[in-house]
Amino acid sequence: MTETVAPLLSLSTTGFSQAASCMKSYQYHWEDRLIPKPGNIKSYMRRGIWVHRCLQDYHTGRDWPRSLTEMCDWAINAGVPEDDLETLRTDTSRIMEGYTVFWERNPQDALKPLYAEKEFRHTFGGVELRATVDLIAETHSGLMIVEHKTTSQIPSSTWRAVDPQTAIQG
Repeated sequence: MTETVAPLLSLSTTGFSQAASCMKSYQYHWEDRLIPKPGNIKSYMRRGIWVHRCLQDYHTGRDWPRSLTEMCDWAINAGVPEDDLETLRTDTSRIMEGYTVFWERNPQDALKPLYAEKEFRHTFGGVELRATVDLIAETHSGLMIVEHKTTSQIPSSTWRAVDPQTAIQG
């Protein structure tokens, strides 16, 4: 009989990245459960969250424009300045429209979503790492793991090699 041992520490890839860069920030967020006020979240972070949510909705057959409207409404009620939100709404809509048009124009490369936001766990020497894959899809050539990233530039190969999200999925 194999004995199951609980991990000493369980980290998501986000938590791992945060702990690696600043233990105090990790403590505030993950242990003390302190989160920034909605108005204090950087616009690029909000855009990434919104695009990610809209992509998840798109791949699971939900109405992504409706979700975008709901996120804007929530942010207004949470005190985020409306001028900032209009820019974010426009940016998110443009990104999503480009994404959906690409797949509509390239049906030969179509993705058949199998899982969206699928969590994986693996224990390494008493530390459990968790990763949530944005999309696992079937294509004409087999399975594909898709990670949606919203960044102004592709990170260096040095960072990509040690990125915990990439490492646990590799």
